[in-house]
Amino acid sequence: MKDGTLTAQAFDADALRLQGRPVPIAESVEYYNPRNIGYFSISQGVLVYRQDILENREIVWLDATGKESEHWGDPAPYLGGTLSPASHAAVLYRQNADGHGNSLWLADTQRKTITRLTPDSDLDQRGIVSVDGTSMVTSATSGYHSVLVQHSLISSGKETKLAELDGAIYLASQSMNGRYLFFSLQDPKTSFDVYVMDMAGDRKLVPVLNGPYSESDAKLSPDTKWLAFTSDENGSVELYVTPFPGKGPKWQVSSGGVTASDNNVSVADWSPDGKQLHYRQGDKIYTVEARTNSSKPEFSAPKELLSIPQELDAIAFMADGKRIMATRPVGQHSVAPMNVVLNWQRLMQ
Repeated sequence: MKDGTLTAQAFDADALRLQGRPVPIAESVEYYNPRNIGYFSISQGVLVYRQDILENREIVWLDATGKESEHWGDPAPYLGGTLSPASHAAVLYRQNADGHGNSLWLADTQRKTITRLTPDSDLDQRGIVSVDGTSMVTSATSGYHSVLVQHSLISSGKETKLAELDGAIYLASQSMNGRYLFFSLQDPKTSFDVYVMDMAGDRKLVPVLNGPYSESDAKLSPDTKWLAFTSDENGSVELYVTPFPGKGPKWQVSSGGVTASDNNVSVADWSPDGKQLHYRQGDKIYTVEARTNSSKPEFSAPKELLSIPQELDAIAFMADGKRIMATRPVGQHSVAPMNVVLNWQRLMQ
């Protein structure tokens, strides 16, 4: 793979060396730039690959019934984002024009403005604004190396490196009081794990959930006592709740699976009063009543809250509980096609 083009080159197995020049056999192949992973597969004489499509999307508000109430901002290839309810600010992830890597943009949900925060980069960048709106923490990873930085959003413009580590780490969420930041860290032995950083403490990355399964999408309850997260320990991805901090039992909240996160869009969130949990399953949003004022929380059966078109990516429920911030494609939605090439070896002749 190079710049979206898949190439093939003859190989002498006896001499263990390449022969001739690389020959392009497919263009506009989708791939994840930080890991240089192309979405293609070859079986004998058949090549199948997914085509890379850069899709412009716009910010929309959905009301409590799932209907679009308004849209704002210029369309752009948004991949997702994170919302800071207290500061009314959302950090949007915008794919670069060449389809490789992304940049970060600040959306003021009250003034309805969108401003660039970081330049285009081949790295996978994520970010979230502090509760008081004066700073932002970002994660940037190549897939093999990651850096966490705190940026000032006031005139000083100061930057502070919080951590630098090998491997992939993605910023997931922030507690409503601004104290805790949660991350998804990939481990070769335990898949994705949940880590936390105490911004009022020593600011060290500490593992919270690092079992043998994939744990992700951490969201702390408003009272900071309960941590919601997803896990695939039962085969399908489900939503669970466990005490925070410290290790303890966990309770399954969802039923029938949740829409798996691609680390760009959260799949679940607490209501502002902590009495409900919302999660997405396909084109439906479900809600669960939560009673967490004792040592053993109780959850109701999931109830369908609303339906949204599958092409919409819900970023977050707003603090008023009456609106959802989402992105939707501009014009007709295009699904990335799967392409099949037969006898691709003939292209080598």
